[in-house]
Amino acid sequence: MWKDNKQALTDFVTEDRFELNLYLSYLLDQISYDTSKQSPFLRKPNETTS
Repeated sequence: MWKDNKQALTDFVTEDRFELNLYLSYLLDQISYDTSKQSPFLRKPNETTS
């Protein structure tokens, strides 16, 4: 009984963490995109114009 509950909890937490990671990486992408638009110093190397 306890083992099943523990497994269900683990599944729930893992799934939740996966969603959270997706959201966080999305936010980070947005932030780095915004900063690269605003400041030439923070641009990624492949976006710089020579």
